[in-house]
Amino acid sequence: MSAARLLLIPPAAPFADEVARRLLDLHRERLPDLSGLTLVLASPALARPLRSALARRAGGAILGPRLIDARQLAADALPVDAAAPLSPLACRLQLAEWLTRLRSVFPNQDPMRVADALFAIFEELTLNAASLPAEAAAFAERLRAAYASPPLAALSREAQLVHHLWRFYSEEIGGRAPAIVYLRGLKTALSGKTRLLWLGFDALAQAEAALLRPAIAAGHVQFWTQGRLDGRDGEAARALFAALAAEPESADVTPSTTRSRLLDACFTEESGSAIERGRTLNGAGATGLRLVAASNAEHEARIVDLAVREALQSGARSVAVVSSDRRLARRLRALLERAGLGLEDRVGWALSTSRAAAALASWLECLETGFAFRPLLDLLKCGFYVGQSGDEPVLRPEPLLAARLEREVLFGGRRGLTPISGLRPFSQALDGAFPAVFERLRVAAAELAINGPPRIASEWAAAVIANLKTVGLGGGFAEDDAGLQVLGALGQLQSALEGVPLRLAWSDFRALLDRHLEDATFRPLPAGSGAPRVALYTLEQTQGLEADALILASATRTQLPGAAPGEAFFNQAVRRELGLAAWPQRLAQTLARLRRVLEAAPSVTITYAAGSDGEAPQASAWLAALASFAEAAGYAPLADAKLAARALSSRTQVATDAANDAEPATMPRPPAVGDLLNFQLSATAHQVLIDCPYRFHVRAALGLFAEQSPDEAASRSDYGERVHTILRAFHVHHDAELPPPYEGALTEAALDDVRTKLGELADAVFAPDLAARPLAKAWRHEFGELTPWLSSQLVARGDAKTVEVEQEHPRAVSGWTLKGAIDRLETRDSGASVIDYKTGAVPAKADILGGEAVQLPHYALTIDHAIAIEYWNLKDEKQLAVSDEDLATLTAGTIARLAELSGDLAQGHAMPAHGDDTACSRCDYSGICRRDAWIAG
Repeated sequence: MSAARLLLIPPAAPFADEVARRLLDLHRERLPDLSGLTLVLASPALARPLRSALARRAGGAILGPRLIDARQLAADALPVDAAAPLSPLACRLQLAEWLTRLRSVFPNQDPMRVADALFAIFEELTLNAASLPAEAAAFAERLRAAYASPPLAALSREAQLVHHLWRFYSEEIGGRAPAIVYLRGLKTALSGKTRLLWLGFDALAQAEAALLRPAIAAGHVQFWTQGRLDGRDGEAARALFAALAAEPESADVTPSTTRSRLLDACFTEESGSAIERGRTLNGAGATGLRLVAASNAEHEARIVDLAVREALQSGARSVAVVSSDRRLARRLRALLERAGLGLEDRVGWALSTSRAAAALASWLECLETGFAFRPLLDLLKCGFYVGQSGDEPVLRPEPLLAARLEREVLFGGRRGLTPISGLRPFSQALDGAFPAVFERLRVAAAELAINGPPRIASEWAAAVIANLKTVGLGGGFAEDDAGLQVLGALGQLQSALEGVPLRLAWSDFRALLDRHLEDATFRPLPAGSGAPRVALYTLEQTQGLEADALILASATRTQLPGAAPGEAFFNQAVRRELGLAAWPQRLAQTLARLRRVLEAAPSVTITYAAGSDGEAPQASAWLAALASFAEAAGYAPLADAKLAARALSSRTQVATDAANDAEPATMPRPPAVGDLLNFQLSATAHQVLIDCPYRFHVRAALGLFAEQSPDEAASRSDYGERVHTILRAFHVHHDAELPPPYEGALTEAALDDVRTKLGELADAVFAPDLAARPLAKAWRHEFGELTPWLSSQLVARGDAKTVEVEQEHPRAVSGWTLKGAIDRLETRDSGASVIDYKTGAVPAKADILGGEAVQLPHYALTIDHAIAIEYWNLKDEKQLAVSDEDLATLTAGTIARLAELSGDLAQGHAMPAHGDDTACSRCDYSGICRRDAWIAG
């Protein structure tokens, strides 16, 4: 096999496996020693699957190759005596210091936030070889060209200020800027004779591409990545190879799969309607995709948690979760740890969310509030604080002091009063107990002296580091992973501030410290048992990602494509004029990454949630289009409501030791209020009353109903409504737009005529749907398959004297007025038969006889002399009937139960929530009931 200089591997192919196959074919004579190879990886996510693929294809362990990223490659190529680059933090701090001298330039704006935005645009300009013109007049001309007219005065002034700061930044920091040092090292690395293989890169800055072009042409560098050149999702790859000024070799390694054909057709750039393109696919095969809507953020976290556990139980060895939503990541980690599973977070957690950072914040808040009760209590309980110097006693005093304070302030004689604050009042309230603790706090507070005059920022950083030891947090931090990260972050801040004459008041330094801890990240060790098989990535980290199962979470319209096109500086026109990536380029890159992720595992679950309770969840426009296209092509709908329902079931949640949990919330049991009830009971309301009295209370007494969207997606209930309309129109002319009802005899000889009439009615009923949505084609086909059985049933029931369809017979029974339209009521000399059509699930006969499924017994009580109740199961072409003594016993029991219920409600008895999984899975009131809060215990 020849070594391809530029190689494009299709999205459906296992990238790491294909790379390993080619590498071993090219270097088989070196095996097992591949240590001489250097592979430059676009993402750390690629390292593990690549090592595994190499070992698997080599048939055992191998040496090497060396796996690094581009930044490390550049750093290693710099001379040992080269000047060290300034850290990004140091550059931002230097910019902030300049901005403090120019308060009038950006009034009412935090200098550090402005500095962050400036640093980002300056680095981007450097990486894209897009330096601003040296002269202000030339820059003004560039702006005029971008705006196609002179820009507004305010915009022009802001751009001129950015230009001024850019020149100042270039002169003062110059060659020590991170981007400049990186490009310098990269140039050195690429100009040598070392052979390098760049893997998985789906985007390059213009300066990177300019350095790679000659290295690729000289044969020193190979560039292999994944994607395709066709379609809308191929726009990013086309731009990438255009920047490299070369055409890639396409690796035709994987036969076309059902999913890849679907994605190719969905994202094609060909003209024509989606329906026409979809018809060419014929809907053959399973896509392996499912789209799950969640009602809120907590529901989505539970869906992802359940999808992960079900995948592992099904034999998956690796599960990848792709999401940029940090709130979901935190909640998912907690849920997985509850199940004993570890989550390997490739993103990293904000250091500010760690327990160590919270302890530091509690101590600083103690100083700022004069030792208010809440931050002092948090400090004492944090686990890092040692409130006594010298040898540590056998029993540390902090927990005892915390317990005494809580008892005195919250549960003592001070109830209802403002909690005490200040060290002296606390000491007095505790009768002088714990003197060593209070003395240590007093000394540490005096040492830091935050209420003094402004100080040089680096002095503040050094003072905080020294103060941690005085107050008693330093030792605890040194023994904790996140604590060490906090100490390291403080050290980085101090180093970055050295030499920067930034003078700050304490409040400004505290804001700087908080932002630094928010920007800093750390990767905590997974807390679950065993090696973690679940990893979390952002979409940007998924180059070469492979897994047995993948969950793409937070796939909303705000997360995909992601950030809005607004920029801190320069609009899209100016960015294009300056040679920077504008919004269309970033949009194309996100679509290419999405396409790649959708083929990174045999099964892909996509979840998205409503922004807040009461809102409808909205999937990314790309994914909504994919779901619509799959439906148009005849595939099974991608929407999966069953997983969403299972995630709310107590049977799918991990059991915990209730003794170790907080007191669970109690089951809601509001009293019945007779004045709010009119005691009219439909069949649906009757079933709700049996399933869950609390749900009945909310519906019937409080009158609360879930909002119904006017444009909800087609569902199975829509098909059921059409079937009911057909069967009603067979007997009664109720709609002028439908053909007349059947008027002939219902005999065996007329069976063909019955079938013909049903088909005629079905064509008319489904006609509007067939014109509006392709799914109706499947509905019409399903009804056509049902027609022979249904015709036989109608003919077999032709002996009825009368047939009523969808008629009500209100009747007073045991204190209630029972009502509801009966689908079909057949009357004979022997009595009446109540029939209900079911296109979905049919209750079990045991539930009917046990009084748990009450729809048909309810209808039987509204008519005279019911001799049978029947379900016509139109899905499975079966009948389920109850008659004779069973029916008599059932109706008598239903009457007695209704009498008992009406009496209880009139007397104001409790209306408890039963918490039944089946009933809860289709309940609209989970947000009111809070079932999950009380059933977990």
